[in-house]
Amino acid sequence: ALPDAAIVFRADGALLWSNKLAQFYFGLRWPDDAGQRLSNLIRHPEFYAYLNEGNFEEELTIPSPIRESLDIEIRIMPYSEDQFLLVARDVTQVKRLENLRREFVANVSHELKTPLTVLQGYLEMMDDPQQTPPAMLKKAVENMNAQSTRMSNLVDQLLTLSRMETPSDDVFDHEVDMPAMLEQLQAEAKRLNEAKQHTIEFQVAPVRIYGKENLLRSAMQNLITNAIYYTPEGGNITVSWKRVAGGAEFSVTDNGKGIPAEHLPRLTERFYRVEDDRNSASGGTGLGLSIVKHAIEHHNSQLDINSSLEKGSRFSFRIPSGLLVN
Repeated sequence: ALPDAAIVFRADGALLWSNKLAQFYFGLRWPDDAGQRLSNLIRHPEFYAYLNEGNFEEELTIPSPIRESLDIEIRIMPYSEDQFLLVARDVTQVKRLENLRREFVANVSHELKTPLTVLQGYLEMMDDPQQTPPAMLKKAVENMNAQSTRMSNLVDQLLTLSRMETPSDDVFDHEVDMPAMLEQLQAEAKRLNEAKQHTIEFQVAPVRIYGKENLLRSAMQNLITNAIYYTPEGGNITVSWKRVAGGAEFSVTDNGKGIPAEHLPRLTERFYRVEDDRNSASGGTGLGLSIVKHAIEHHNSQLDINSSLEKGSRFSFRIPSGLLVN
């Protein structure tokens, strides 16, 4: 009845019994392996040393002998006078989440440290405003305002990600008017594009879907905004929403400088940015594509990225036909 893998063995290491999950985790064959020494069946140096030492107060974590992608936590306890019970559980996800948590804390600390250092430096300089030239004072206020805005954006996007990762209602409960939403995004894009003066074309088919409007809006807005920010002035951007085989596709295509191939697999990681843009004037948080990824995962979709240096990039995702409004 145990939900974990379980093995019973004698003090000399001979296998007496194992359940099916133990056979799956460690590659045991029951009853063929009955009587075999456990150290011969689970071949791992740390496990061998753990058994020989006989001190089972602490748990041991090793990779599965047959599936290295699995991390197995092992606990051993006395079972009877001459027997021990080994209980094992899969902690792969736990370890992965713990690593993500550590990386997340480190990244947030790094992202906040830079603007806070800038603010602190300017505030110290302004401690005696009479000794600060007006031009320098003006620049200090502008930079502090920019950094505080960046921190505010960072917090807003972190909260958005947090909400997306919380289970919510079913996407089939809500109908989304995609053409109407894209009309609003087109007006926003026009305002964002005033400085860059790109040629932006919207190609929108009358396709409505079932989904979560706020998540879809956030995903599309991030992709359009990125194209505007990262395409050199006077570029060409095409935003498309159309029916395709198996559903409907949203895409944003630009003729910008492109993204090196080695960066593409990591673009949707939190805080990951192409190094050249880490200190760019755009003040990005490195969370935009992570938000896109989580938003469309709620709609059984994934982000596809195609990019060539000096030729441009295409970001797209497909909504499956089951979510289309007939």
